[in-house]
Amino acid sequence: MSETNRRDLPVYTLFNSRKFESFDDCYKEMDNLYHMIMNFIKKNDYNDASFIIGISNIDSKTAKISYIRTGKRGRPRKEVLGEKIEWHIHLYVMCNKTSVSTFSNELRLYLQKKKHTQFKQKKNTLDVALPYVEKQCRYIRRYGSGFN
Repeated sequence: MSETNRRDLPVYTLFNSRKFESFDDCYKEMDNLYHMIMNFIKKNDYNDASFIIGISNIDSKTAKISYIRTGKRGRPRKEVLGEKIEWHIHLYVMCNKTSVSTFSNELRLYLQKKKHTQFKQKKNTLDVALPYVEKQCRYIRRYGSGFN
């Protein structure tokens, strides 16, 4: 798939208004969502589905990335700077072959049933969603090949 076609792929964000007081609480919820979505994908045979999930406590308007170089080997540690707000989760989903709107809606209903929380969805494109998550989130997990 060419790069120009890849950028226009539809992506859905699933979000709720739940906020967390600490990194640990938010990380536990993100990890729980990550495994729930993986199980949903495997159980319903959405082999082409991908998602990216991250946690943040930075306002998107003031977010900047800084890398801390320690002089040791390996990748420098990423630090996100900006105005602090409460911890929250970012979740974007996409499918290459099946309808992403169908997948997103089924996943949203599944999460609402399991979490007893109202989830909303919003359509976006890959060229907007991926840089947004990478710029703002402190910790990111990916599943599938769509968000690489």
